[in-house]
Amino acid sequence: VDRVKETISSTHLNGGMIIECFQINNPELLNYPTMNETFERYFTRILTSDDIRISIPELKIGKQLDCETDFKFISSFTLDGAIASVIYNGGAYKGFYGTPREAKNLAQEFCDFIFGDRFLDVQVYQTNNPWCSWFFDVAWDDTWLILDTKLKKIWLICITDTD
Repeated sequence: VDRVKETISSTHLNGGMIIECFQINNPELLNYPTMNETFERYFTRILTSDDIRISIPELKIGKQLDCETDFKFISSFTLDGAIASVIYNGGAYKGFYGTPREAKNLAQEFCDFIFGDRFLDVQVYQTNNPWCSWFFDVAWDDTWLILDTKLKKIWLICITDTD
């Protein structure tokens, strides 16, 4: 995890990367939204929870989000590729100096640490929307929300940069 954070932070010079993991005490939080709750409201409820707001003050999350999150489900089988792409493409002013294979290996090690071979135990959601004021609202905004239903954890990964 530290190598990915250091690598992305070193290329996203005006922004950076935040990676946090939260143990869930209320397992209902990991359940899909109820019939009366939209996915947007579900993600907003997670991101504006006191645990996340207090644990990551640099995100400056209020009781409401700055915009809709518009999270999309992505397969846990492809998360390493999405992260490898961010690593390899770099930030606004600095690129990754390694090869595509090195970026992919680094991202794969990262995913191995988070969920290993438990691909079916995690639900991964991704957005490029600047849902809080930490993001610069340009091309380098990425958020992944990884819900680990087996270990009852939530991983939040946020990346931003600006030119």
